[in-house]
Amino acid sequence: FLMIRRPPRSTRKESSAASDVYKRQSLHPISFLPPTDKVEEYYNTTDIFVLPAHIEEFGMSVLEAMSCKKPVIVSKNVGCSEIFTGETKNSIIEKLSVEELQNKIVPLINNKNLRENQGIENAKIALEYSSSKQHEKFAELLKDFNF
Repeated sequence: FLMIRRPPRSTRKESSAASDVYKRQSLHPISFLPPTDKVEEYYNTTDIFVLPAHIEEFGMSVLEAMSCKKPVIVSKNVGCSEIFTGETKNSIIEKLSVEELQNKIVPLINNKNLRENQGIENAKIALEYSSSKQHEKFAELLKDFNF
């Protein structure tokens, strides 16, 4: 497993819990990498992005993976699961379990064409949620209220 994150927006120090995780990284099969502004370089080394969260308000990392043309698997508890359309809806885990997670991941592992097609579809969806698109939608909303 590989975990990455963007640099924090503020200059506050890492929590001690996060620091402890970084210090112990060699003890676990999970790698925590230092913050980077180039997360797309990491996404481009992956085949599948999985976020089986119990709760995640939106999940910007999902949108980032989608924009990098990666197939994405999320639980229904991830807010951005609502933006999935067409065949990508099949990548939503309804009930978190090992079996359902396996049922979503294995077909993607075994079928490169499926991975590529889902990645292309995800990139199209991600374009609809870019910052510029969101600004346009907000401007239209303001017009509706005569602002």
